[in-house]
Amino acid sequence: MFKRIPWKTGWPTQLSGSDATSAVYIGFGVNIGSHGERVRLLLLALRRLNALPATRVLAVSSLYETPPWGVLEQDPFYNGVVAMRTALKPHDLLHALKTLEVALGRKHRQRWGPREIDLDILIAGRLKLTTDRLTIPHPQLPNRDFALVPLKEVAGTGCGASSCYLRSSKPWLQQSSQLYLLPVCSPPTPPRPRR
Repeated sequence: MFKRIPWKTGWPTQLSGSDATSAVYIGFGVNIGSHGERVRLLLLALRRLNALPATRVLAVSSLYETPPWGVLEQDPFYNGVVAMRTALKPHDLLHALKTLEVALGRKHRQRWGPREIDLDILIAGRLKLTTDRLTIPHPQLPNRDFALVPLKEVAGTGCGASSCYLRSSKPWLQQSSQLYLLPVCSPPTPPRPRR
């Protein structure tokens, strides 16, 4: 289904311990250009993310070639996830990501269409946020295997009890039964019994 593409970023591919639960996870993707152009652009994007104010890249997933999502009549994507620590506020981070996309040549065509670069906030520690411009965790994350596979890889299993359970019908993505762990938030509190 997904093809792992060899690449070397200089960062580890997996977090552990408290880093996993406090990190901000950014999904990245590209489907325009040759193999070499795509890899060079993504490596440049990672270096620029690491250079954002009060921000440090902690780990970067493997790179995956994945089928398009949404608009199917386009080239496959190269996708991955970067885990980082940042002091930027969520809307400031969003602005920085969109500014970086434009600086790297992103042209807005159609929704879910071809793109030179795409950077999305997937998860920001335990933050839950919904505004007119930004929702964290990303509202489509449970439906996007191209983000879930590298997210699961980079988040690791060192998050202990402070994990959120996301449902998946993908047997190849499951750790046990119908659930797998991602370091997002505390598990949902069950409703209190009525008296």
